[in-house]
Parts: sequence; structure tokens; C-alpha cells
Amino acid sequence: MIKALDLNDDRILGYRIEGKITAAELKPLFARVEEKKREHKKMRVYAEYVRMNGLSLGAIWEDIKFDITHFTDFEKVAVVTDTDWVGITGKAAGLIPGLEVRLFSCSEQEQAHEWIKA
Repeated sequence: MIKALDLNDDRILGYRIEGKITAAELKPLFARVEEKKREHKKMRVYAEYVRMNGLSLGAIWEDIKFDITHFTDFEKVAVVTDTDWVGITGKAAGLIPGLEVRLFSCSEQEQAHEWIKA
């Protein structure tokens, strides 16, 4: 399940992910990115990953295709999770030039909110 989160800042795309994600569930999220891209040259992402059980093969493929064409659209990403493999993926994203990524534990949500808005 992917749920949109409103952080009261139009340049921030906020969402919460739980469970196993399918390709169909990613489409509305990708549409939100496209919408924000029309409004802002660079976007920020606040992402909570809670009890994450992975992605279907279709979701992995769609995510890779999307990431390849959009990785320069983001300037800052806050990843909130206690799931080890999500943290590793977040650290890898931090290797993209021009993208600042910071990991937070689930108990640090407030700090993540403050950081992504700063």
C-alpha cells in the first residue's frame, strides 16, 4: 500500500509504503511526481517505509525505468525506515550526483520532517 502524505510544502512529495508493492500501485505515485515536476524544477521526497515486504518483479522493473529517467529531478530525499534493505537502497541513491539523501529511523520522523523542509 502506498499512501500520500501531506507535509504542507508543495515542493515535497510525501508518501508512506507498507507491505509488498506492485507495479499498479506505483503508477499513481509516478503520476504525482510528473505533476510536481511541472510545478517545480527540483523536488524533494519524504518517504516512510514501514513493514516493507518488498516489490513484485513488475514493480522493480517499473521503478528502475522511472528512476533512470527522473533521478535528476530530485534534490533531497528523506528515507524513514527500520528495514535494513531499504536503508541500503537509500544509501545507494545518495551516490547520485546532486542528490542529498539522509536516512532516519522510524522513531526520528519529526527530525526527518524538519530536515526535508530545511
